[in-house]
Amino acid sequence: YCRLVFGDSDVLPGLVVDRFGTTVAVQVSLAGMEQALPEIISALRVVVGPTTIVLKNDGKLRAGEGLDSYVRVEQGQLLDGGLVELEENGTRFLAPIMTGQKTGWFYDHRLNRERMCHYVRGKRVLDVCSYIGAWGVQAARAGAPARPAVAASGRPPSRGG
Repeated sequence: YCRLVFGDSDVLPGLVVDRFGTTVAVQVSLAGMEQALPEIISALRVVVGPTTIVLKNDGKLRAGEGLDSYVRVEQGQLLDGGLVELEENGTRFLAPIMTGQKTGWFYDHRLNRERMCHYVRGKRVLDVCSYIGAWGVQAARAGAPARPAVAASGRPPSRGG
C-alpha cells in the first residue's frame, strides 16, 4: 500500500500511481502521459502484476491539456462498491477509488500522518477537510481524544479501524 509514482518528483510529470494491495489506481493529467498510457499500463502489468487497474483520469488539469475526463476499470473488477482496503501506519481504511478524490487516497501525506502520531497523545486534534478521516482516525489511535472531523466534500469520513 503505497504511492508507486509521485509525478514530477519521479521525473514523470502528469503521472501518479497508487497501489492498494493488488489494485493500482493510475491518474494521468498531461497529454504526453496520456499518449504513453498503453505503455504505462503494460509496464505496471509486468512490474506490479495487479489484478485490477483503475484509470482515475478526472482531474481538473486534464481540461487545460484538451483531454477528456474519465474514470474506468481498465483491468479486473472492483467489489464492495469500488472501495479498496488499505493499511497506513497500523490503521485500516476503505478508500473510494472510483468516486473519491484524486486516486482515492492521499498517500503523499503518509509520512506526515506518521509523524503527527508522535505528538498527539492527550492533545485535542481537529481534522479539517478530512476526506475519509486519515488524520483524525490516526490521531485517535495515537491517543488523541476523539473529535468530530470536518469533510470539505460534504460526505462524512469513512470509519478506519
